[in-house]
Amino acid sequence: GNAFEMQTVNGIKKDFFFAGIGFGMNNYRFESYPLFADVRVFPGKSRSFFGYGNLGYNFNGKNEPEKNIYYNTAEFTGGVYTSVGAGVQFKLAGNASVVFDVGFAYKEIKNKIGVVNPCLVGPCPVDYSYYAYGLGTVILKAGIAF
Repeated sequence: GNAFEMQTVNGIKKDFFFAGIGFGMNNYRFESYPLFADVRVFPGKSRSFFGYGNLGYNFNGKNEPEKNIYYNTAEFTGGVYTSVGAGVQFKLAGNASVVFDVGFAYKEIKNKIGVVNPCLVGPCPVDYSYYAYGLGTVILKAGIAF
């Protein structure tokens, strides 16, 4: 399915190399907030094309278990966030550019679900189930660089 993602990356560019820190929001399958290091390399004389890689941590957003799961408690936690891809940058006026890229992103989300078992005398025991999601997606991005 389709999902929305928004990011901001701030860093330093020197010749053919860019390094920065990024933060974003995405909602493919589960809402999350990645914080990551961003590295880009601009080969060739024109410096229009680039390859990039991101690595960081994926913080959990407001999430609920899937509708077909009965539960009393649910706890989500984040995990690894990474992406790789390639793009092109077209110069506008001054230092501004419009940027398009395509890539692959991967994020991890973990989920602990508790179900209270019925009993005659409390406190009643809780059974926990643990789920680990490794979610990958193809990403198409457009943006503005300064």
